[in-house]
Amino acid sequence: MLQKKINERFHIEKNGLEKSLFPHELLIFADKSSITRHASQQEPEYHINHLLDEEIESNDTMWKELSQAAEIIEPLLLQPPILKKEVEDLLRKNQLYAIAKAIFTESWYDFIGRYVQDERLLLENLTFTIDDPFEPGSVYRIIYGLTASIEGVAGAWGYAKGGMGAVTQALARVATDRGVRIYTSSDVQSILVTENVARGVVLENGTVHTCDIVVSNVDPLATFSRLLTEHQLPTAFRATVQALQATGYGAKIQFALHKLPHFLFHGSEKYTTFFGKIVLPGTLDEIQYARHAAIAGRIPEKNFLFVTFQSYFDPSLAPANSYLLSVEALFVPYTIDGKAWGEQDKELFYTTVVHTLSTYASDFEECIQDWHMWTPTEFAERFHVTANSHFHLRLIPEQLFEDRPCWGCGDYTTPVQNLYLCGAGTHPGGSVSGINGHNCAQEILKMLSIKAGGAIPP
Repeated sequence: MLQKKINERFHIEKNGLEKSLFPHELLIFADKSSITRHASQQEPEYHINHLLDEEIESNDTMWKELSQAAEIIEPLLLQPPILKKEVEDLLRKNQLYAIAKAIFTESWYDFIGRYVQDERLLLENLTFTIDDPFEPGSVYRIIYGLTASIEGVAGAWGYAKGGMGAVTQALARVATDRGVRIYTSSDVQSILVTENVARGVVLENGTVHTCDIVVSNVDPLATFSRLLTEHQLPTAFRATVQALQATGYGAKIQFALHKLPHFLFHGSEKYTTFFGKIVLPGTLDEIQYARHAAIAGRIPEKNFLFVTFQSYFDPSLAPANSYLLSVEALFVPYTIDGKAWGEQDKELFYTTVVHTLSTYASDFEECIQDWHMWTPTEFAERFHVTANSHFHLRLIPEQLFEDRPCWGCGDYTTPVQNLYLCGAGTHPGGSVSGINGHNCAQEILKMLSIKAGGAIPP
């Protein structure tokens, strides 16, 4: 979701970032009916029995209105957030009444139900989110996704050649060319604060780096609870931090395959190409059961799976005649009945995922060479993200726009002077857009300009 303005300003692609659209995507339902999406075609291909034209037309109307809302909201993202009420008023002014009513209060699932009743179409639309589509605020996530584009396709998902690390490597080259010094393998232990002013950081090896401004890309909960001590924050603010919601429910298994599995679905005889990105939503009842199970701390028997053959799109990710497959399950508990994942839990999750894949590709299990699992807690520990939240904080109404991450910090500032936030837990959310850092930098420049008597320092 890297924003075009940011990409062009810093010439990120000229610094080695290669990104492309997924050329095609396949959605297979439990009854083996299917929908295929191609980057070269505006309309998807439906291989579904008894799908009414009126349903498709109503679905198209919904996406047209959502795209209009995204065009209105996109210019608002590259600035500190306006009030949610102002967003709603702006949408009403443009006669998008249903979206104005739903954007911060309804779930994506409920919003879809305003336009379509066919379960297959409803399931297709649920696949456009990588977070819980049943909670309020999820309509905003969809619109937010539509504000970005790849190769001119609004809301499209793509991939970076070499993996997501290629994005940070390109950004690092941009930064070092401008004189920035980057320290790696240097975990920060704490933020140095004296007299309520951030003065630098203390590394775990004891090294102290002093500076005039500290900017944290760490999630807000970790910034306030791990890098700062309680006495460095106002009492009332500490209570606000403790109320922040961050828990994510996803988990991933990466498979090394010695051959590609054969997926069967209605319409498969038409295609000679292999679909490198496949979505297996199951049934609506199964999705809702999986959600309830995950919230209750249980591993569901069936799940909503996103299946991506990464090396199919980027052969550099696997040796010759081998394939890297990533399978992400949408609803997986962060802890099992309040406890950390054990080996039995991992084995159960692995078994459920392989069983589901095998119902669509009967030869899947015989293709496996090896596998590695990332449980929610392992993700959180490996990447230092509190509670495995993709967006650092959940994108729910009380944590959006002026309330993101919380009231009083919507302009990227904190109660500690000269400490700023720029990560996914700030407005407008995550997904590697670059917007958060852009807006934070603008606020810092504004502050420096004021201190300099109105002239922005060089």
